[in-house]
Amino acid sequence: IEWKLDLNSKTIMMDGNNIKLALNSRVVIVRGERKLLAASAIQRSGSVFVPAEALGYAIGGSFYWDAPSQTGVYTSRKVDRE
Repeated sequence: IEWKLDLNSKTIMMDGNNIKLALNSRVVIVRGERKLLAASAIQRSGSVFVPAEALGYAIGGSFYWDAPSQTGVYTSRKVDRE
């Protein structure tokens, strides 16, 4: 993962994929396509916290939270959840 820092936005390069997100915004741009996240990236005490969902997009797949097992699940391709 490579970070490119801007005033209020971050660019993540991961395995050749490029995602851009702005702090306190739920919008992420993945390979030029805008997507809406469930939560926004935030900065606290000098660290930036990025939603796991954004990293799922970065790998060309998806992320979802399985509440019964308290587990985050990444997939390498898009999975539709009910």
